[in-house]
Amino acid sequence: MKRTTLLVFLILLIPISGCANAGKIPYPPEKIVVMGDSITWGYYNNTRITPYPLYLAAKFPVGMEVINKGFGGNQTSQMLLRFQKDVVNRNPGYIIIQGGSNDIRKGVSLKETEWNLKSMYQLARYNNITPIATTLYFDNTFNKSQTENVIALNTWIKIYSWKNRNPVVDFNKRFADKSTPGKSNPALLSNDSMHPNPAGQRALANVIYDKVFAVNVSPEK
Repeated sequence: MKRTTLLVFLILLIPISGCANAGKIPYPPEKIVVMGDSITWGYYNNTRITPYPLYLAAKFPVGMEVINKGFGGNQTSQMLLRFQKDVVNRNPGYIIIQGGSNDIRKGVSLKETEWNLKSMYQLARYNNITPIATTLYFDNTFNKSQTENVIALNTWIKIYSWKNRNPVVDFNKRFADKSTPGKSNPALLSNDSMHPNPAGQRALANVIYDKVFAVNVSPEK
């Protein structure tokens, strides 16, 4: 615990000025780790369905790894604590970071969630891993205050990612219900109104690939 805290503290002191090529994603990647909560794990109506990391893996050449490190109920603080073991030690080229909904549900302050996410983004950069940030889609069980926190956190994620030239995937834009502001499209959610259904999991994989990797595909020789 102390070693993790010290490492995070040291990383936060390191500027991102050395990341001039941060926005460019070589293709194909050799290994991707996906860090997240039950959304990434694949929870659906008290069972597990094919999660978006598997759909994403199917879009790449055979042999390219997409490692799912989603754990149900995880808050960003818990993801940060396991970041060394689950991400850095696996030496991926890329880390997709999905998290924050459980923080909002449990009443964690936005500043703490932002700090945890920022720490993971910077730990990734320090270890030569490209962080891919994702926004939160609206949880249809959230109250007005919680929904406002989703909007505020998403704004921070986008601004931080743009400033530091980290790729960012807007899950919220993909899931948003155009007819009901502050809500996600029910057609993409399970019966609990918070986890993706099979169509939602495919949508997450598609938007990651389309927004980050497809635009960098090199023509076949």
